[in-house]
Amino acid sequence: MSQINKKAVILMAVVAALVAAGGLTAYFMTRDNGVAAIVNGTKISTEKVETEMAKALTQYETQGMALPPEQKAEMRASIIDNMIIREVLLQESISYEISPEELDEQISSFKQRFDSEEAFTEALELQGFNMESFLKVISEDMRIQKMISERVPEETVVSDEEIQTFYNENPTYFTEPERVHASHILVSLEDKTTEQEKSTALKKIERIERELKNGADFAELAKLESEGPSGPKGGDLGEFPRGQMIPAFEEVAFSLTEGKISGIVETQFGYHIIKLHSKFPESAVPLEDVKESINSYLLQEKSQSKMTDFLEELKEDAKIRIPEYKQSSIPQEEIIVEET
Repeated sequence: MSQINKKAVILMAVVAALVAAGGLTAYFMTRDNGVAAIVNGTKISTEKVETEMAKALTQYETQGMALPPEQKAEMRASIIDNMIIREVLLQESISYEISPEELDEQISSFKQRFDSEEAFTEALELQGFNMESFLKVISEDMRIQKMISERVPEETVVSDEEIQTFYNENPTYFTEPERVHASHILVSLEDKTTEQEKSTALKKIERIERELKNGADFAELAKLESEGPSGPKGGDLGEFPRGQMIPAFEEVAFSLTEGKISGIVETQFGYHIIKLHSKFPESAVPLEDVKESINSYLLQEKSQSKMTDFLEELKEDAKIRIPEYKQSSIPQEEIIVEET
């Protein structure tokens, strides 16, 4: 519903990375005592965890997917870890205030995404919110984002040396594959089922081949005779690399020399005659063409790294207890398992 700002995107990416990090996972057997975790004395209930689990599973089920037990266990552990991290952030941001005006502005921006107040309310209910609980979550999110904006400023500078190094060390990212520019004339077989229909199609493509050999213009003949969607464009298929066309067609197209016309090529789609216009060998994309995208990527990487460090510091300072034995991505040495 909301338009998530760059800080929130980075935060979610970092949380996902922390949850997925195999080296941080400690394994425990599961025991339900009503509390999933305690962060500096604040309890996270198993009931809340199960509510979030139900929401997540419903989303999978609506897409026709069913998770096996082991993946459900991983999902549950991830949900608990996310709740722990969120609680740490909430506690750290307690001194940051969101004014009623700021909150109203944010809510108004959400409502603009809907046709009516009723549609907005219905969407909240589908997500398990009423207006009071929604306002609470949004104000908490805004508080966290305000803290992050102040404590973890966005990176704004990437040096030319860093861009050059990334470009040099990742050549596969900046390589244009071999490609060709070709046209074709197609006599389709897709709607032809009888031997007579297939014979008629073959005779047509053979006639077209003779006309080309006698000097007919390829593009004009394609406009008149080709049964493919490229026919009105003179059969022009544009440029394409290996792997984009079906193998039989591709093999012939890449074997031709520039300006040459193939013989009859049969594929699952029908009979083709191919003309090769140009060949382009594999080549490196010039640095200047990708400099801006590399700069954006490295800025995001730097910001994400700063966010990761910030979260790690908060977690190190927090007292995180796990009354319920579970899988957790919180480092084992940071967990105090509370016996009941």
